[in-house]
Amino acid sequence: MFHLHVVENQIPNTYLVLESLVEKADKYDGIVMCSVSMLPGDPSIRKSIVTRILEQGCKLHFTFEQIVVSSPEELAGLEELISLVALSTAISYIQIH
Repeated sequence: MFHLHVVENQIPNTYLVLESLVEKADKYDGIVMCSVSMLPGDPSIRKSIVTRILEQGCKLHFTFEQIVVSSPEELAGLEELISLVALSTAISYIQIH
């Protein structure tokens, strides 16, 4: 199991650690991230990374959302969840300001 570094998310649009994990995902049973928000914001990049990880038999665990994505067939559900998280964040932002 590999835990993704928190600092990865502090540099926008930089996924160096995540990309290096993709290269060796077959060596891990799973990758743990705090949230789906740690995945790339660009849907095509996100789909590419997640698909490559899952195709190597590696699962993705998201702690805050308490979900595990273990196959490419679950990608649509993950994308739906990401859309809901983005929507709830936007609504919270509007209510605050």
